[in-house]
Amino acid sequence: MFRDQGRIKLANYAIYDAQKKYLHTNNEGIQTSSSKILDSEIADIISDLINEAKFNSREAVFSIPVFSTFTTLMELPAMPKEEIDRAINFKAKQYIPIPLGDVVYGWELINENKINISSNSSSKESGGIQVLLMAVPKEIINKYLNIARLVGLNIASIESETVSLIRSILGNDLSPACIVDIGSKNTNIAIIDKGILSINHNTDIAGSEFTKIITKAMGVDWIRAEEIKKDEGVKNYASGLSLDESGYFKGEKEIASILYPIIDIVVFEIEKIIGIYGKKTGRLVSKIILAGGSAHLPGILGYLSKKLNRNVFMGDPLSRMVYPPQLENILKSRASRFAVAIGAAMRNI
Repeated sequence: MFRDQGRIKLANYAIYDAQKKYLHTNNEGIQTSSSKILDSEIADIISDLINEAKFNSREAVFSIPVFSTFTTLMELPAMPKEEIDRAINFKAKQYIPIPLGDVVYGWELINENKINISSNSSSKESGGIQVLLMAVPKEIINKYLNIARLVGLNIASIESETVSLIRSILGNDLSPACIVDIGSKNTNIAIIDKGILSINHNTDIAGSEFTKIITKAMGVDWIRAEEIKKDEGVKNYASGLSLDESGYFKGEKEIASILYPIIDIVVFEIEKIIGIYGKKTGRLVSKIILAGGSAHLPGILGYLSKKLNRNVFMGDPLSRMVYPPQLENILKSRASRFAVAIGAAMRNI
């Protein structure tokens, strides 16, 4: 990707479908909390993609899965700007659940207007300072550094996948939003307000769990269950259907008994996180944006809209970029799967 006359243009792309190889194992993709894939194997995959797509650049931005990161909001009293770094270093150990010597951490100011900028002034602004604290285990950082070394890449930056998603999906939109990234092994629920990540919550209920439920309920193997999930999903949902007393759509009992209950766990988590944020800030989150491969489950968009009674739509990372017309169909069909990669590539352009 590159910028031309103010527009971001796609120069080239490549994609690797990890599920084809890791479908029957615990390693259902590189992006998995149970991944056992060797650094050398990941490096080989990346090298093959680079060679196949004939990428020229050796600069790379790596996005780290949410389950490998720790993010929280810190509250500090109002203080001069030059004192903040020392205060954060002192208080970080109260927020990060593992020894500070085992992590790499950084921070970002949220309400910078609360800071007393003048170091010579003895006055201080009323109210506290909010700081977004982010930490990643050194073991994870070293893994990414080793992969980059094996491939021969220069790491320009390492960031959380959620940060990449915010960049590609929200752009300059400052209104409160909830991004629900439904992957294979995990679903991440993030609240973003005024362009700032405020809450980041992770749950294990995701695409693989949907498949597992189908295998048990229908007595089919994993490959067949994946096919059923991707072909059927909950697409029998129709906007004209109404909910019955049990909370499911009338006439959809068979499907409901398989997938709706597990999706309802995700619904509960979304409602919980939005409720926590609303109670804490008084801000209404009325917009929910889906991302991730499992967000393409047929019918899930309509189901979530009905159950949550909010505007739910698919994130479109392609809306802020230009690409060759002949790629439109394939890119749009996989847009949400590209969202993290697009956001990462946009970081330094």
